[in-house]
Amino acid sequence: MILRKRHRILFALLRLGVFTALCWGVLWLAPPIDLVWQSPAALAGLHFGPPLALEGLWQSLRRAWRWRGDRATRRQAEKVAAENAAALAGQQAAAPPPRLAGVECRAVWMALPRAPSWYDGPSQAAAPPDASAGRGDPLHPILSKAFQNAAAPWLPLYLADAGGSAASASARIESAWRRALPASDDARTPAFPGCKTLPGAGPLPDRLISLFDEDPSLPALILLGLDGPAEKDAVAALLVSRPGLFAAVPDLEAGEDVLPDGSPHLPYWERARRERNAKTDGARQWGEVPPAAQAALLAAPVIATLHRTHSSRPAQARLARTAQERIAEALENAGLREPPREAAEAAPPDLGEIRYNGGPPEGPENGQRLAALVTALYALDGEIDPIRMTRNVNATAPEVTVMSRLSTFAEALVQSARLRKPVLLAEFDGEGDVRAGIVRPACA
Repeated sequence: MILRKRHRILFALLRLGVFTALCWGVLWLAPPIDLVWQSPAALAGLHFGPPLALEGLWQSLRRAWRWRGDRATRRQAEKVAAENAAALAGQQAAAPPPRLAGVECRAVWMALPRAPSWYDGPSQAAAPPDASAGRGDPLHPILSKAFQNAAAPWLPLYLADAGGSAASASARIESAWRRALPASDDARTPAFPGCKTLPGAGPLPDRLISLFDEDPSLPALILLGLDGPAEKDAVAALLVSRPGLFAAVPDLEAGEDVLPDGSPHLPYWERARRERNAKTDGARQWGEVPPAAQAALLAAPVIATLHRTHSSRPAQARLARTAQERIAEALENAGLREPPREAAEAAPPDLGEIRYNGGPPEGPENGQRLAALVTALYALDGEIDPIRMTRNVNATAPEVTVMSRLSTFAEALVQSARLRKPVLLAEFDGEGDVRAGIVRPACA
């Protein structure tokens, strides 16, 4: 840097010397001028003015040339930046939206032939199971309780388990839905949305999250289950919503009428807000739910969050190690463990209960699966009591799985909210497939 600066100074002095020699040569070889009678200032100006003027002209031309070069470089850089921004915007527009990390469960309703062994009375964290399913279809009182939320009649219905013919189950659901629909004086009333089968196969959390991923206009749904070969009268329902919902009309008071968009009494600021909101996801994310009922859905507290599960098909000798990996991944999905997965750098999991399908309680598979889970949790520095904190769901309902049957899954949701701790769900099959998922209460 210093060497370059010296070179510039030497070049400037050399250039100034050349200009001075040229000017003095012209001055001395020009027609004779009587310099005797000139003042010293005039003589200095005649000898030094022209060389300095030429040097200034040189510097001006040089700066103008540099400015033109810099401007061309800036224009080229701006053009490249605009092309890159346009390409990035195109890639973002073409890219699929980010996948949901989980969905929120806001209510659980169950009608069981008998109350679970752990149920000891009403709970403030979640709706308790309804053990009085003696006479009539238990689906009717469940839907009646669900429709106490003003948004519930507008939500789509999905069937997780039919427990028989899907056609007969659909007719049964429609009949119960129409009888449970509360009477209303509003001109606009919800129509029966039909009952679709929950798409996909495998654990219920993965199927629910995929459904919300594929349909951005779906705000929430009611998931029904008429399931359980050993509990033929068992009925369960979940109110599941998309995370991050916000009301399209945020300042609406309870019971306040909503003016239609074309009303002459609609203030101009409200009309502008609705037009602006229609261009965003504020209105599209609510589907058929009217603005007057959106606040009711948002007022329902989140009792648990459902996260994606992880599965693997290991050899029997590696069952404990694979269970440890699947449990660690499930804890990361639920935000209860940070990568890397080394036990020395991660907090030990604090679980409230572990539910798994171990087969017959006295069979060899139950011991192998329980030992694999206990070993995996010990490797993750988790504290577990194999007697009090584990439950084999097949002890009371043979052939029932943990995350694919709605009645057992809903019971895990209620238990998580009751204990105020996450519940680990582990699902095994006869071929060694291992699935692990976490149900996390809203308070965790």
